[in-house]
Amino acid sequence: MIRKCVAVAFIFLLSGCQHSSTGEEERPVRVSFCELTKNPQAYDRRLVAVEGELSLGNEEFALYGTGDSRCGAIWLDIGGKLVSGTVYCCGGNQDYSRPANLTIDGIEIPLSDDRETRSAIERIQSRSRSGYNSSDVNLIGRFFAGGRYGHFGVSSTLLVIQRVLSMRP
Repeated sequence: MIRKCVAVAFIFLLSGCQHSSTGEEERPVRVSFCELTKNPQAYDRRLVAVEGELSLGNEEFALYGTGDSRCGAIWLDIGGKLVSGTVYCCGGNQDYSRPANLTIDGIEIPLSDDRETRSAIERIQSRSRSGYNSSDVNLIGRFFAGGRYGHFGVSSTLLVIQRVLSMRP
C-alpha cells in the first residue's frame, strides 16, 4: 500500500514538474500596429509581436505604423538592463544601461540575448547620438496601456522591446 501511494505521489510530482516547465512560457500575440493603437486595453500587459517604423531622435523613441498608416504612435523602451540613450524630459535615461532588468508595475521585462536583438540594440544606441532616423522593425515586446510614457508623459501606450526579429536598415 505504501509503495502504491509513493508511486502515485511520484507520478503526481512528475506531471506537475512537466506542466510547469512547458506550460509557463508565454507566446506573443501577433497584432497589427493599428489594432494595437485602436484597442490598447485589449493588449495591456500582454506580450505582443508587431511590425512598424521605429523612429529615434532627440525626445523621441517611438513606433509608428508603416506606409500610409495614420494610427498614432507607441512610445518605446528596451527591456533588460539596456536603454536607448534617448534624451527626453521626465524619465529619460541618457545612459545606455540600467543596474537591473526593467520592471514596470511589478513585471520584470527581460531582453533576449540573440544575435539579431543584440545587433539591433547596438544600432539603436549608436543612432541615438546622431540625430533623427527611422527603421522598419518587427518586434516582440510587453505592451502597456493607460499610463503616461515618454517625453513629458504624452504617450498613453508603451511597448518594451524584448526581442528584435528584424530591423531594416
